[in-house]
Amino acid sequence: MSAQHPKVLLIVPNPRQMSLVAPIVSHFYNILNENGIEMNFFDTTFYDVSDKYINPDEKAAENFSARSFKENLPFEAIPVKDRPTLHKDFLEQVESFEPDIILVSALESTVTLGIELLGVVRHLNIPHCLGGIFATYAPKQSLNYPEVDMICVGEGDHVIVDVANAIANGESWLNFENLVTKDKEGNIKHNPLREMITDLDSLPFPDRKLYRDKFRYFKNSPITTNRN
Repeated sequence: MSAQHPKVLLIVPNPRQMSLVAPIVSHFYNILNENGIEMNFFDTTFYDVSDKYINPDEKAAENFSARSFKENLPFEAIPVKDRPTLHKDFLEQVESFEPDIILVSALESTVTLGIELLGVVRHLNIPHCLGGIFATYAPKQSLNYPEVDMICVGEGDHVIVDVANAIANGESWLNFENLVTKDKEGNIKHNPLREMITDLDSLPFPDRKLYRDKFRYFKNSPITTNRN
């Protein structure tokens, strides 16, 4: 780990057929880079995990809340990667990038996939932080996952910079505001909340360069390699 150049890996569990672009990716990318922190993004969108997780479009059709449809995309836009490949690719990216911390931003509907991925790399002893709506509204349940070391409740814009720098410098990450942390003995610590950010102009404008792949904006399209 480098104290001068901390590294953060972000996962937004996003099974195909769900939302296309998570704004937090572009948002965190700029915040971290402005603070001298390198960020990688692992994109789960283009893997077919329907062997384990519900396809929301098919479920909507079954419930008569949407019409069933047949994809009419180019052949090369048909998903080609399965869930075992997802595990393999994720492990390879983590081992190659060597992040100081792995972040997951998840909803109730996507947290299970995020925890599954964290389990793939748990043996590497990298601190894991779970954030997003699920962690904010279900902190106790979030920390029940053995793969989670800390959760971010509320805004993570500034705290993740502090945490990444602390870990890269070998310092404790247990006492930062907006975090609920769990030490090696399983002791849970609720830290106070930071004052909310009211001046949104003080934040950098989101940079979407991580999403500039040829088929990124086609629903259900594949990417054969993850962006670095």
